[in-house]
Amino acid sequence: MTPSLKELITQLNIQFSQEIVQLHYFDFKTLISPLSPQPRYLYRGEKTITWPTSMNTFSRNLKGHPDFREINHWVSGLQLETAVPLNRYALYPFLKYALWTTEEKRADPMVEIYINGIMQHYGFDTSLLDVSSDLLVAASFAATGSPRETGQIMVLETKYVEDEYFDLTDMFGNRAKLQSAYVLHGTSALDLKNADFTNQYHTTWHQFTLTQEDKDLYLNPNLLHASGDDVIPHILDWYDTHIVKNNDISDPVKAYFEKIISYLH
Repeated sequence: MTPSLKELITQLNIQFSQEIVQLHYFDFKTLISPLSPQPRYLYRGEKTITWPTSMNTFSRNLKGHPDFREINHWVSGLQLETAVPLNRYALYPFLKYALWTTEEKRADPMVEIYINGIMQHYGFDTSLLDVSSDLLVAASFAATGSPRETGQIMVLETKYVEDEYFDLTDMFGNRAKLQSAYVLHGTSALDLKNADFTNQYHTTWHQFTLTQEDKDLYLNPNLLHASGDDVIPHILDWYDTHIVKNNDISDPVKAYFEKIISYLH
């Protein structure tokens, strides 16, 4: 019989109790992988087992999108045609200069990862995949489904993905901190449910049947809390300044950004 989410969390806390271990973690500044304290496990909660894949949002939402080139031009600042210059009004350079205010700070190699992590956690489609070092965070995302729906939680031991994940808890913004946020990186084809991935990295998926008690117990809206966040005002400023009144942007692309922005107010 499939356990409730509450019962599953109790089981996982016994079987995969979080602890700190010494693992190799890639340092962009020194370009080496020294041993450092790392969480032993990373978790991911999903509200339903009906999703056939667990791929990054870039692969799900932008790969093959008819307006991909234009969207990418306003998110990353790049166009696929090399002759097109960098769009300095795009979100990526905008955040880089708004949040990292000196050339010295912008030269930090982790800035590139952090900006992608910021965009990932504030609704934009990236090549990163969300995981958390906190089982209760995974439980909260898993509890977003409807009662009687079957969801699942993934457990991944970090020793199998050394140098293939990043800790985002030190970056700007509340969300990554509240979510004990880590991300996996890889190709656009990275799929957590792919047999090759699960076999290589020894991931396990654990099913549960959601109850109303589970939702009351685990669903935590504060994980997306916007009040006092130091990133959201910059994103809204970028949107109001460079997207809303820009007649050179097509209506479908404006609608794409409007949908993302609507969740940030």
